[in-house]
Amino acid sequence: MIKAIREVQKQVKLEYVLSDAMPIDIDIPIMPIIKGDTKSMSIAAANVIAKVTRNRILYEVDKKHSEFGFKNHKGYPTKKHLETINKYGLIGWLLKNLWTNHELYKRWTLLERK
Repeated sequence: MIKAIREVQKQVKLEYVLSDAMPIDIDIPIMPIIKGDTKSMSIAAANVIAKVTRNRILYEVDKKHSEFGFKNHKGYPTKKHLETINKYGLIGWLLKNLWTNHELYKRWTLLERK
């Protein structure tokens, strides 16, 4: 998210950033809004764009790593997905980046310890 904000800053002077209740460590005032996608059209639009982009990326990753089933679950923590990660581990920088500070990563690390 910070990378996206930095890219926007190259074109627009930002006064503040709306966030869907997610804290962001950046030097711009942040307005985290709980359930922001139901209260702000810009947050809702950003959420749709982010999910579509993530899905497209995961369809491509699935072509190389079909054992993970990304095209089916899009990275959500289904039982099969977590079992597959437990068996094969995280693959490459992509998943480590997607899962940084994410509930899925926390769940996986708990599974890994069992």
